[in-house]
Amino acid sequence: GLAASLPTLLVNQVFHGMCKKQLPIADLAREINLRQRMSMPIGCFTALGVGVIDNFNHTIEIWNGGLPDFYVINNQEIIKQFSSQHVFSGILNDEAFDDTTEIWSWKEPCDLFLYSDGITDLLNKDKQAFGTQQLKHCLTQSESNNRITYLQSHVNDFIDKEQEQDDISCLLIHCH
Repeated sequence: GLAASLPTLLVNQVFHGMCKKQLPIADLAREINLRQRMSMPIGCFTALGVGVIDNFNHTIEIWNGGLPDFYVINNQEIIKQFSSQHVFSGILNDEAFDDTTEIWSWKEPCDLFLYSDGITDLLNKDKQAFGTQQLKHCLTQSESNNRITYLQSHVNDFIDKEQEQDDISCLLIHCH
C-alpha cells in the first residue's frame, strides 16, 4: 500500500546518493536508519538488506536488518547464510544503531540469493506454507542458470491462486 511505499522512496534516495559517494556499507545502513528516524512517523520502519559484491577480491559484504536469510549457493549446495543480525531500519537512534556488517569470501563461482518472506509464507489450497525447507530444496535442485525458473515453476504449482497472498520478491546474483 501507499504507507508501506513511503519508506521505500526515502531508502532509494539515500541509497543512490550514498552509492555515488562510494561510502562503506556500514555508513550506508547507518544513514538510511538515521534518515528514516528523522523523516518518517514513529513506528514506521523497514526490513533492510544492503551489501556489496566485490568480484575482484571475491567477497560479499552484507548488513541485514529484519530480512530472511540470504543464501550463497555453490553447485547444488547452500554454502553460506547471511542471517539478519540487526533490527529493522528506522527503529534505533544513532547511538544504539549497530552498523556491523558480515564479510565472506568465495573460492569458486557461486550465486547469492535474496528474497522476501512472501515466498516462504505463501499458502497452498490446504493452507500449508511453502516454507524455508521447500525454498532451499528448489535452490539446491537446480543449476545456476535455471534456479529462478525452477523456483518459479514450483511456486506456481504450489500456490493457491484463489487466496490473497503476500508479494513475492527474489533476486539471484551470479558471483564469479
